[in-house]
This record gives sequence, C-alpha cells and structure tokens, in this order.
Amino acid sequence: MRRLAGALVLALVLSGGAASGLGAQQRSAARVGAELVIVNVVGAVVLAGGDQLIDSPEVWAQDARGFRQRLGVRGVQFAASAVAEVGLTAWRDESLAYVPCTCTGVGSRLQHAAWQAITVGRADGSRGFAWPIAIGAVVGGAASAPLLPASERLQWTLTRPLTTLLLRGVLNAAREVVR
Repeated sequence: MRRLAGALVLALVLSGGAASGLGAQQRSAARVGAELVIVNVVGAVVLAGGDQLIDSPEVWAQDARGFRQRLGVRGVQFAASAVAEVGLTAWRDESLAYVPCTCTGVGSRLQHAAWQAITVGRADGSRGFAWPIAIGAVVGGAASAPLLPASERLQWTLTRPLTTLLLRGVLNAAREVVR
C-alpha cells in the first residue's frame, strides 16, 4: 500500500515538475497526467470509504484493517486502469483532457459534461467513444479482482466500466457547476 501511494505521489511530482521546461502540448499532457493521478488517489480513497460504509465485501471487517484491504483493492484498480487509459489514448492519438463548455445555460453545460464523460478527444478535433476509459476500467477491475473474495470477482469486473463512466460524468458536472 505504501509503495502504491509513493508511486502515485512520485508520478504527480514528476509530471508537475517536469512541465516547466516543456512546450504547450507537453505541459497540457503533464497537467492531464497530474490531474489523473489526483483523481485516481482521491477516487480510490472515496470509493474505499463508500465500500467501507456499505460493508462491501461483507467478509472484510468494518474496521481499519478492512478499510486497508478495500483501499488496497481500489488502489490496484485505479492504478491499472490509469495505466491502460493513458497507454491506449497515446496509442490511439487521443486526449483525456476535459474541454470546458463555452455555453452559458446550466442544462447545456451539464449535457456537455455528460458528453465529455463518454468521449475522448481525437487529433482531428472530433470526439469519439471513450474506448480507452472503458477498456481501462475493465483492466482495473480484472487486475484488482484476485484481491477480492471469490464471490465478488465477477460483479466487480463487470460493473467497473459503468461506474467509471458515471464517476467521470459526476466529476465533469462538478467542473461545470463550479466554474
């Protein structure tokens, strides 16, 4: 657990610190990388806390040890999915960067946030379905499944893509509401 946290913090420091000597496109990629690390760390802690509150999986106690187990599983899930997402978007020449809405109405901004949650930016400026995110979520679920009790593995792996896209939509909506 400490190694995972250390690796995520190191990635955050390196991606933010290295950005100063780079061009605009590289700085943008470093900013997206730093944001991805922050979202993954916060997401792992928040979802592990949610799992703790609803006692999922039930075989783990609702104490500090149970929380550590849940956080470990969520940490592996988020780390594996982030690696897959970043790798696939780079390979496909796509972007995970969020593009704020230029519209003014709340409904239009929330619709834009939902659209941005299920799509990724392409090199030609268009947007396409977020395959790297969906595949990354499956990879994350599959990577963390062996750490779970056998009764939870299939459900965990199959529900991750939907949960991930839903969480992205909520985060994007928050971005639009706050700005």
